[in-house]
Amino acid sequence: MNNKGGTIIIGVHDKGAVHGLSINDGWELDKISREISQAVRANLVDESFIDLISIDTKQRIGDKRILRIDCASSDQPVFFSERDKGNIKKEIFYLRIGTENQKLEKVSQIVKAIRNRDSRSVEV
Repeated sequence: MNNKGGTIIIGVHDKGAVHGLSINDGWELDKISREISQAVRANLVDESFIDLISIDTKQRIGDKRILRIDCASSDQPVFFSERDKGNIKKEIFYLRIGTENQKLEKVSQIVKAIRNRDSRSVEV
């Protein structure tokens, strides 16, 4: 999730070649969609952000089935949670820089990123 939104297409290579999914069973695709939603929901600090995500299992490019995940833009920062080595749930923040997700753990980095989120380049 980011402040500009975005789309993930599963079944299409980064360079644009359409491979499609080997799963053609609608029930199996619905199951995958539910599992993606549940995994995202389980790791969101504020579950209301799940409404920003839509998963379309009925998309096709030619005769090949793909899975499309759209994420609407958010004007609020979105925090995730993960469990540390001691199995303690901890809030985390990721910053998208180019094609990479950078995990920010220092509060000072997070504050700076949020303040600069509307600018094109963010230095942390």
